[in-house]
Amino acid sequence: MYQNTVTKAIENPEQKHNLTVERNKPVNLGFEERVKWLIEENQGRP
Repeated sequence: MYQNTVTKAIENPEQKHNLTVERNKPVNLGFEERVKWLIEENQGRP
Protein backbone atom coordinates (compact mmCIF):
# COMPACT_ATOMS: atom_id res chain seq x y z
CA MET A 1 0.00 0.00 0.00
CA TYR A 2 1.29 3.43 -0.84
CA GLN A 3 2.13 5.87 1.93
CA ASN A 4 -0.16 8.56 0.44
CA THR A 5 -3.12 6.18 0.53
CA VAL A 6 -2.53 5.36 4.19
CA THR A 7 -2.11 9.02 5.09
CA LYS A 8 -5.36 9.97 3.32
CA ALA A 9 -7.23 7.15 5.07
CA ILE A 10 -5.99 8.28 8.49
CA GLU A 11 -6.77 11.95 7.85
CA ASN A 12 -10.24 11.34 6.41
CA PRO A 13 -11.75 8.06 7.72
CA GLU A 14 -15.21 8.75 6.22
CA GLN A 15 -13.87 8.72 2.68
CA LYS A 16 -15.35 5.83 0.71
CA HIS A 17 -13.44 3.57 -1.64
CA ASN A 18 -14.69 3.61 -5.23
CA LEU A 19 -13.90 0.95 -7.79
CA THR A 20 -12.51 2.31 -11.02
CA VAL A 21 -13.23 -0.91 -12.92
CA GLU A 22 -16.39 -3.00 -12.65
CA ARG A 23 -15.79 -6.50 -11.36
CA ASN A 24 -17.83 -9.63 -11.96
CA LYS A 25 -19.64 -11.18 -9.03
CA PRO A 26 -18.08 -14.38 -7.74
CA VAL A 27 -19.85 -17.60 -8.59
CA ASN A 28 -21.58 -18.97 -5.51
CA LEU A 29 -22.61 -22.31 -7.06
CA GLY A 30 -26.18 -22.31 -5.76
CA PHE A 31 -25.37 -20.67 -2.45
CA GLU A 32 -28.06 -18.00 -2.77
CA GLU A 33 -30.72 -20.58 -3.64
CA ARG A 34 -29.69 -22.69 -0.65
CA VAL A 35 -29.94 -19.70 1.70
CA LYS A 36 -33.41 -18.84 0.37
CA TRP A 37 -34.50 -22.44 0.84
CA LEU A 38 -33.17 -22.52 4.41
CA ILE A 39 -35.01 -19.28 5.26
CA GLU A 40 -38.26 -20.67 3.86
CA GLU A 41 -37.81 -23.96 5.76
CA ASN A 42 -37.22 -22.13 9.04
CA GLN A 43 -40.22 -19.78 8.74
CA GLY A 44 -42.61 -22.13 10.53
CA ARG A 45 -40.23 -23.40 13.18
CA PRO A 46 -40.17 -22.03 16.71
